[in-house]
Amino acid sequence: NYHALQIYRSEVLIPFGVAAMAVQAVIISWAYPRLFPSRGAVLRDGLLFGLLMGALSWSFTTLAVAAKYPMTSIPDYLALETGFTLVQFLIVGPLIALAFRD
Repeated sequence: NYHALQIYRSEVLIPFGVAAMAVQAVIISWAYPRLFPSRGAVLRDGLLFGLLMGALSWSFTTLAVAAKYPMTSIPDYLALETGFTLVQFLIVGPLIALAFRD
């Protein structure tokens, strides 16, 4: 599906992807204890944190990309990226909360 959108290079640049994930990990790990200092319910706080970080991520990985790059179908791209972001942060948010539990 992504190939059909014709917006990505055929060979990904692995070092750039790893660097992006490292930067994201540092920022997300820094943000959680500052946004949720009281360490409440892991699932609730994790899902809320996932919602916040997911919305932020979605704004620059989905909306901004759709606005800047040519592609064969903006609705298809929005559906794919929105689905990926939802799944990612439904998993990552609670895992971050679990890692920071008391």
